Amino acid sequence: MVHKIFIARIWAPLQAYLRINPNEPSNNIYKKTLHNEIMYEWSATQKNMMLITGHTHQPVFESLTHIERLHRQLRFAESHKDEALIAKINEEVKSYQKRFDTLQEDYATIKPTYFNTGCCCFSDGDITGIEIENGFIRLIKWQNKTAGTSRIILEEKALADLVSDTDDKERPAKK
Repeated sequence: MVHKIFIARIWAPLQAYLRINPNEPSNNIYKKTLHNEIMYEWSATQKNMMLITGHTHQPVFESLTHIERLHRQLRFAESHKDEALIAKINEEVKSYQKRFDTLQEDYATIKPTYFNTGCCCFSDGDITGIEIENGFIRLIKWQNKTAGTSRIILEEKALADLVSDTDDKERPAKK
């Protein structure tokens, strides 16, 4: 109990204040990507199960990282010749490209079985997490700005839709 109080009230605020990040895998793109791939490959072979893990500093929702989701949205925008959406997505991709540079090319074959909370404390003090409430699963972000703490829903899906997506698709694990 004492260690929980120390971590919650002393260590975590100190890390945020000093911008200390001792989580070596979170600073290693190869290791965090490998972790996500291993977790996905295992979860994709399980029947009637979704896996939620965390702390790689790379949030994953429905087995896709944010940059992979952007590229999937870009393909959709390109197929519909939506120039405004294409430009918007390309701008966002640029801001993420240096942090998350590994992409799964065939997004259509991904089974939505793996979720990763991302990080309990980014260097800017933001927190990402997975929330399950009222029949929905969400990737959320908590920001601590000058006006106070705010909660942003980054991704959301009805659990019933997620289960049907998983059941309807007999897809191979991502390579």
